[in-house]
Amino acid sequence: MSKKNIVVIEATSSGINYIHDIRELGYNPVCVEVHQEEDQKEMMRFLHDFQYGLLGEEFPDIILADESYEKTLEMIKELDPALIIPGSDLGIVWATKMSYELGLPTNNPEILEKMLSKKCMQEALKCANLRHIRSKAISTFEEAKEFASEVDSSTVVIKPSIGRASIGVCICQNDDEIRDAINLDKDVVEHEGAGEMIIQEYIDGDEYVLDSVSCNGLNRITAGYKYKKIPTEGGAAIYDYLIAVDDSDPSFKEIMEYHKKVIPAIGIEYGAIHAEYMVDEKGPVLMEVNCRPNGGFQLYSVEDEAWGEHHAGASLEAYADPDEFMKKYEKKFNMKNYYARKDLIVPEECFVVKTNVETVFSDLESFNCAVAFGEDRVYPKTIDLSTAGGIIHLTNADKDKLMEDVETVKEMERFEFDKILETKS
Repeated sequence: MSKKNIVVIEATSSGINYIHDIRELGYNPVCVEVHQEEDQKEMMRFLHDFQYGLLGEEFPDIILADESYEKTLEMIKELDPALIIPGSDLGIVWATKMSYELGLPTNNPEILEKMLSKKCMQEALKCANLRHIRSKAISTFEEAKEFASEVDSSTVVIKPSIGRASIGVCICQNDDEIRDAINLDKDVVEHEGAGEMIIQEYIDGDEYVLDSVSCNGLNRITAGYKYKKIPTEGGAAIYDYLIAVDDSDPSFKEIMEYHKKVIPAIGIEYGAIHAEYMVDEKGPVLMEVNCRPNGGFQLYSVEDEAWGEHHAGASLEAYADPDEFMKKYEKKFNMKNYYARKDLIVPEECFVVKTNVETVFSDLESFNCAVAFGEDRVYPKTIDLSTAGGIIHLTNADKDKLMEDVETVKEMERFEFDKILETKS
C-alpha cells in the first residue's frame, strides 16, 4: 500500500527538515517549488537541490508549480494530500489557501494580511490593546518626515512590509539615511513582491526570537533565542550570532507571557511561528511574526541537541498528531544544551575559490556542524542574513565553553578570514 502524501510548498532553509519529519511519521514528502521565469530556472534548481542535499537523505518527490494557482492546485489534488504546509515565507499564501479549499488543517485565509504584513500585525495588536510599534505606509520622503515628527523621534526604521532575512531593513537617524532607505526599499518592494514600504518608530533594546507551534488555536513554545547584531554605518545591523535562552532569562520570561496574547490577536491557529521581539525598559514588543519554521539552516539534528526536538518536527506534529501535541503542551519548556548559531560575516565582496567553513572549526569542543554556500563564485559583502558567507552551529552543555568557542570563531573571522574562505583577486 502506497504512503499518503504530505505536500510542502517551498521547503527551503530549515523548512527542509519537513522532508525528514514527514518520512518519520510514515508519509511521503512532496515538495512544490514555485514557478520561476526561464532565466531563473537553472539557478533555482541548483539552490533547491543543494538544500535538499543537506539532509543526507533521498530527495523528495518534486512538483514544479505552474504560474497559475488553479492549475497547481489541480496537480496537488491528484495527490490526495493529507496536509499542505508552507516550508518558507514563499509558501504561506498558497499552502494556506489550498489547505482551506480542501478542508485540511490550516489558518483562515482571511488573516493572511496579518500573517504577512508587518504593518497589519501591529494594527492587530493595537486593536487588541497590546503594546505595538507605531507604523505607517509611505512612498515619499515627505511622508517619512511627517511620521518622524508625529512619533517625536530622531530615529526611525524604514523597511518593506513583507520581507525576509532583514532585506531592506534600515535604521535611519538623519535625512540622508531616510532618502537612501526609501530609494533602496522602492526597489525591494518592486522586485521582491514585498508589499508596501513602511516606516516605524525605533525601539532600542535587546532582540529575542521565540519559536512556537499552534494546533487548533493552542500555542506551544518550542525554543527561544537572543540575537547579537553589529550596527553598520548604512543604518542596518548585521546578524552576528544568536544564542539559546529559556525562561531563566527574565526578559524571555516576559516575552513568553506577551506571546500568549500576540498569537490570538493575530488569529493564528495552526503551524510553525517564528516571532521576533524587542525588549526595552517598557518590556517586550512584537517586531514581526513569521508563519514558518525558524530559518538559518538549523538542521533537525542540531535543534534536537539543543532542545530535544526541532521546530519543523513540532509543527508537523501539531498538524498530524494532536494527541502528541497535547502531551507536550503540558510539559515545562526548557533547553537540553546551550546552542549558538554564528553567521559568517563577509567583510567585502570577494571571489571564493575554496570554502573551509565545514572543516576549519571542527576541532572546537562545541562544534556541531556548518553549512557552506559553494565555491568558485562571488560572495557579496554581508549586509543581512541572505548575504552571510556560511553558518556555524555550536552546542555545549557548558555555556562558558560555548561562548569561548563563539569568540574563537569571531576572532578567526576578523583576523584569519582567508582560512575560512580562500579568495582570489
